[in-house]
Amino acid sequence: MALFLATLCIVAYAPSFNNGFIADDFHNLVSAAKFRADPSYLFSIPPQNFRVTTFVMLASGESLFGDRAAFYYIFPLFIHFLNCLLLWKLMLLLGRPPSECFLAACLFSVFQAPQEAIMWLSASAEVMLAFSVLAMLVLWARDRYLLCALIYCVALVTKESAPVAIPLILLMDWFRNRIGMRREYLLFVPPTLAFAAVFIWVSSNNPMIQAHIYEFGSHAIEVLLRSLHRLIWPWIYILVIANRWIAGRWIPLSAFMRALSFLVVAMLPYLFLTYDNHLPSRHVYMASIGLMAFMAWAVARTPSRLFRQAFIITFIVFNICYLWIRKDAQFEERAAPTTALLAVLDSISPAPIMIIDFSYPYPIIAKCVAHFRQGWTPDMIRVQGADPPCETCIHFRWDPELQQYHRLE
Repeated sequence: MALFLATLCIVAYAPSFNNGFIADDFHNLVSAAKFRADPSYLFSIPPQNFRVTTFVMLASGESLFGDRAAFYYIFPLFIHFLNCLLLWKLMLLLGRPPSECFLAACLFSVFQAPQEAIMWLSASAEVMLAFSVLAMLVLWARDRYLLCALIYCVALVTKESAPVAIPLILLMDWFRNRIGMRREYLLFVPPTLAFAAVFIWVSSNNPMIQAHIYEFGSHAIEVLLRSLHRLIWPWIYILVIANRWIAGRWIPLSAFMRALSFLVVAMLPYLFLTYDNHLPSRHVYMASIGLMAFMAWAVARTPSRLFRQAFIITFIVFNICYLWIRKDAQFEERAAPTTALLAVLDSISPAPIMIIDFSYPYPIIAKCVAHFRQGWTPDMIRVQGADPPCETCIHFRWDPELQQYHRLE
């Protein structure tokens, strides 16, 4: 069964292995090299100081694989597989039927909604954070409180949204009717206070806060509602209708409220981002875990065996095909400007160049590409609009239609 689960993960996300590095990956790889030389470097670029595990992964990958991007994607995919196993184990510990537990893991293994967390290296912190939180929930369910607190410390240096693990543990205790004034909760106080102190200390240099990219406000309600709809469409709607039509009953409101509480808590750290009216796919990875558990429960309670089989097969096939056909093409398009720039650097001798119409909003990405080709330095790559004009530079214009650079004479 675990082998079948691993196969689903590999089949679903195999297209990502030829996508190359994408956008922020180049900047983060350069930062990872600086982090390897000086671990305190991350404190100069908050909030990256809360994402230590990502830079450990990137620095290790660069030491082992250099610029061969395909090998880097093995790690987030492997962690995703482990997360599927942990979801399976957690549901068993919570007393769910074995078939329902395995089904939830299978559905989660191919669910395309959080694909960015697996198919984009710079978003892999979400996969690693989910691993830490799921491990905490499993350990807490087994009454391994001290070890759970130690894993929490790892989570706090994986992503700044890690404190969400505490309300998720409280939710699990509530579901099991074990919530109350328990002294075990005190284990989370020291690391949380340390995290809060560091967060406040670096907040003045945190561009997410200073540039109002993250800001408390009523816009979070719209973000929540839109994100919930995008996450559950169309599968939960289908299951609700099927239960009413086939079984002649609605899904109990109490079950909906439990699932909704998990989804809201899991998404809560991201709802105050201001750059869109819904969450990007990477930020719904944790919420997708609870959603798939609820979906497996809803499928299992549908009395028609034929419907259950048809739904499961359709869900798995559709999500895999969507990842292969739709999402992979999007990631290849996102990677094209830097992949093509690497080809440009390979085609000419090192010399100052000027990039016109660079498609990414951050010119630093183009400059970081230079680190991956011998003889090139970041100052040789200039971007129109960010750098002063250069008459002696070789000019290249980005063509988004052909996804290549044209040399201008």
